[in-house]
Amino acid sequence: MVAPSATTADGITQAVHHTSHDAKADLLLSMLGADEDTALVFTRTKHRADRLGRMLGSAGHRVAVLHGDRSLSQRRAALEGFKRGTFRVLVATDIAARGIDVANIGHVINFDLPNCPEDYVHRIGRTARMKTTGRATSFVTREDHEQLRDIERLLGHAVPLAHGSGAPALPSHVRAGLSRQDERPSSGRPHGFNSHRRPHRGTAQPARHDRGVHH
Repeated sequence: MVAPSATTADGITQAVHHTSHDAKADLLLSMLGADEDTALVFTRTKHRADRLGRMLGSAGHRVAVLHGDRSLSQRRAALEGFKRGTFRVLVATDIAARGIDVANIGHVINFDLPNCPEDYVHRIGRTARMKTTGRATSFVTREDHEQLRDIERLLGHAVPLAHGSGAPALPSHVRAGLSRQDERPSSGRPHGFNSHRRPHRGTAQPARHDRGVHH
């Protein structure tokens, strides 16, 4: 039996941006600088959320951080400030993927893909609420291809490429396999091996030159 596809709000424009770990921070800064939408940025770990929050604050963004290691008062201040517009950007772990009702979030950015495909649906569901529209952009590295494949299987369709995205990078195990194939001669013979049959003994053969064979 085929599992039903997960449904997302019609108003969400989804996209994936293929990138590298080292380029993620610059890509995020570029996206935040391209418009003035409120943004909910998801990371996989608390440590990365803290680090990203400090980086965005140093770049001049009004940012708050939300995760399970924050005190209750800190979490309330971050969420209320985000709701009121005191903070334009909220960096959070999956603690913010469910049950947080903030109107008019313009852009959900998956700085890290979630480990669980269902969490992707909950994350992007924070935008385009109450029949509004919103965007959801996911950063995908070569290590994330299996997670992206699982997400697309759950959705029942591929997620379109973001404008300006590079081509998908092959996962490391696939690249390693291709490299091993390239190292093996395709015919099982050393490169440049002459496959012409040797003449029968006793049969005179004119001298010839192997023109057009380059070693």
